[in-house]
Amino acid sequence: MKKIRNFLLAFSLLVLGQRVMAQVYPPETYTDRKQWNKVLVEKIQSYDPKNLKDIKVTKEVKDGGLFLVSIIEIDAPFQNVTEFFYRYQNLSFLYKNNLFLVKIPGETDFFGTGSIRESISPGIKFDETMLKNTPSSSSYTLKNPLLEFHQGDYDFVELPNGKTQMTVHWKVKFKRKFLQNEKSYLTLADGVVMTFYMAKSLLEEDSSFYKRITWLDEIIQKKGYPTPPTYK
Repeated sequence: MKKIRNFLLAFSLLVLGQRVMAQVYPPETYTDRKQWNKVLVEKIQSYDPKNLKDIKVTKEVKDGGLFLVSIIEIDAPFQNVTEFFYRYQNLSFLYKNNLFLVKIPGETDFFGTGSIRESISPGIKFDETMLKNTPSSSSYTLKNPLLEFHQGDYDFVELPNGKTQMTVHWKVKFKRKFLQNEKSYLTLADGVVMTFYMAKSLLEEDSSFYKRITWLDEIIQKKGYPTPPTYK
């Protein structure tokens, strides 16, 4: 059961008040991966599923699968929010060892639609295809030995007063019957919503936080991974 729980948490982490428009953390936080992980651990510890401000969630377990819809209002500019998800959320979720390679097989550059995202995390194998990736929306499907299907759709709308609304449609079904139960799916759903909370919190603290992180680019360059796509 511990392995299953770890898988559910890792899988859910895939996929992430008053706005402060300045650097929030010490400089070393953005250059040292271990220091950045401490920030994310703090975010995880502050997550309270019973007190989610500006995050609406509906979830349904039926036909052996989970169907989740979440509407998140983020107090951060549309361009910053969409650039973060377009460039980085679709390349990697910035948490510990969850780093992903995005490319069309045989190529070295990011091409958006049709690209494949493969996990390089030990013990976790994801094979993900981007169906669509634009600044205002993205869609992907994911293959895994434990999954019968999984698809996620993200849409962004610019709101008045400099805010952004993100709407997520997320569906997944496990192959194994013993995982096709409400407890497993609701645990997974809670982890997914936690990633939305983390991204919302980070963007509202500092809507340019992702531009300050240098350690990720260093890993990308060192390993020869495709660079994040240009926001356009």
